[in-house]
Amino acid sequence: MPPPRRKTAPAQPLTSVVNLAFLPHLCDLLGVRGLTDVTADLFRPPIGFLTPNGVVKDTRLQQIVDARVLGNRSLATLRFALVDLTDPDPPGISKTDVTNIHGTLRQPAVVGVAGKDETKQGGLASMAKLACMWAAFQLRFDIQSLEKQVRTNSEEKLFDQGGACRKLWDIRQIPNPGDVKILHQANPKIELHGSLVMMDGQRSAPSKVIPIPVRPIEGGKGFDYPDLFRTFNVTPGTAGVASLDFIGSDLIPVQPPGSQSVQQSPGVQSYLRQPSLEKARKLTFWERMFLMIDASDDPASHTCVQNVGWLYIASLLWQTDLFSPGRNGGLWEGDTHLPASEGGKHWIKAPVPKGDSGNDFITGTAASVAAFLTALAQNRLVSKDACDGMKFLTDITRTGRVLSSFFFDGLNNQHITVDRFFAKVGVGNLPPPSRQTADDDCALIERKVGGKKIRYVAAGFDATGADALHRLIVQLDKCIQQYNGLIGPGDP
Repeated sequence: MPPPRRKTAPAQPLTSVVNLAFLPHLCDLLGVRGLTDVTADLFRPPIGFLTPNGVVKDTRLQQIVDARVLGNRSLATLRFALVDLTDPDPPGISKTDVTNIHGTLRQPAVVGVAGKDETKQGGLASMAKLACMWAAFQLRFDIQSLEKQVRTNSEEKLFDQGGACRKLWDIRQIPNPGDVKILHQANPKIELHGSLVMMDGQRSAPSKVIPIPVRPIEGGKGFDYPDLFRTFNVTPGTAGVASLDFIGSDLIPVQPPGSQSVQQSPGVQSYLRQPSLEKARKLTFWERMFLMIDASDDPASHTCVQNVGWLYIASLLWQTDLFSPGRNGGLWEGDTHLPASEGGKHWIKAPVPKGDSGNDFITGTAASVAAFLTALAQNRLVSKDACDGMKFLTDITRTGRVLSSFFFDGLNNQHITVDRFFAKVGVGNLPPPSRQTADDDCALIERKVGGKKIRYVAAGFDATGADALHRLIVQLDKCIQQYNGLIGPGDP
């Protein structure tokens, strides 16, 4: 397959150094309320169990988890979270369906949350690639929304230096000392000056609150502002509104969940026979994002992070509260998943918890990952269309899937069949002084038990071998069954 046509060289930002800032993000809550600003307050209600500084657990489900999971020493060492999304029986208010009741949005109330060390920061390895995927869909939606406002009907007027996107982002680089909010009191102190994030303890000024730079690393080739020319196609519209999509989205069309098979593009098939960073850069963005999630491919992931940029990823994670200084951490992506010897780059470690052994350039908590999957189940991330795309990429049940899931294999080994299964694994290392490899997994699972459909989210970390995650998911599945009255406490 020939490489995609060469586009205009990526425009350089008008500012000499790009700093971490809160960029404008929009979402469409299933068309019920139209476009809405993405904020922590918007994101928190549909999740329900996230609070500004912790997590609300369900006492009864936690007691079930204590008995079935924490009573096992080998499983009690894991960080994990469990969220029940099973609809009530008899039918009541769904835990995932968002509905419009006489013009008012009814948000599903999520109850049934349990876990262990669910807000403890630690490694999650390739699971952090979910953040880049989400940010890519968010970026697409934000640019689509901006284009409808400015009606440029032109790729250059949207993407080029001085274009609509960069003008909007450059405004966010200007600090506003008259509008200061404290995001974290100390160690480190973090403030928001207008839209600009300021933090102390940096090498250049350890005792001052200063901006966090997101400089281009490879000769100006991305990592700061999104590299729009290498990510999107813009098709001029006859009515003055252009359409925008990922470059290469025609090569691997999104299929609905449960589709029997998805054909990989010839470029992806050829790439998988001998992956490399050089070969990855010849693929389209959509092919590379497909590889990043479906195969957890590291060179493809490097290029996706490079194109979307740490600025956009961090802005989204922070503003949705999936990374939260108040909860002392959360989902964070500050690496490209390649070793330095192969061209890998990293930015900064998660600002909090500062100095913690569980903190790193790619890191997270069980609560933050479970919240992401809960919102995905509710179609609350970006838009319904974006959630369909993310479910397509994470669908483990697809025929031809390159990478499986520890959780999926654990259920399958016990002959437990599933209807729908969306997951992302991670394989990394435990924090020093341990030298052991850690296996991690997260999943949104739907399956039938008898005549009832159960639905739940599980996230598990720090297993020193696949067997522990296999056993964990089987026990968590039993916890959901018992919580919903399908088995008793004495049943194995």
